[in-house]
Amino acid sequence: MPSIKLIARRLVLFTILVVVLGIAGCQSTTLEEPYPPLRFTNYPAIRLDVANIEVENAYVPPAAPPNVDHLFPVTPLEATNQWIKDRLQAVGSVGRARVVIANAASIATSIETNKSFSGYFINEQAERYTANLEVVVEVLDNAGARVGVAWASSKRVQTVPEDASLSDKDLVWYRMTDSLMTAFDKEMERQIRSKLDRWVR
Repeated sequence: MPSIKLIARRLVLFTILVVVLGIAGCQSTTLEEPYPPLRFTNYPAIRLDVANIEVENAYVPPAAPPNVDHLFPVTPLEATNQWIKDRLQAVGSVGRARVVIANAASIATSIETNKSFSGYFINEQAERYTANLEVVVEVLDNAGARVGVAWASSKRVQTVPEDASLSDKDLVWYRMTDSLMTAFDKEMERQIRSKLDRWVR
């Protein structure tokens, strides 16, 4: 029969093991990515009769107020670069397409709230986010001259209340990017098939 000391020692070790496993479980939950990358592979690729497709990120995130796009779980700039990889495909042997991301900014502005005594009992909208996306698709010949162009943009506006937590904002920002890209995808495909129809295969 085990001694009282041995039983006590086993109990201590068991307690330590439970605590360690609990901490490990919490860490794995914390590190889990709640917002997956946005993909566009559920749509067929837009096949362009060019030898290659190049990307020019003309928009450089300031990473400072009033811009907030750098804080998004998936930024509009990241999502647009993924859209280009998923949706555009070069299937030709001459010329090239150049995709210019002209704007992918999201700006935060404060909303005036009720400062009177009654305002303390109202959870008002306190901040507005405006996301803009502008992209140009150009077709260039072998000499580098532009022989075709399509342009598309999209915009989304969303407000959050005074008591919005960082997690609340993350969810709002993720949904904004998703909605922004859905609208952009439809408009850009329409523009490409209209303005660059002679290169669509």
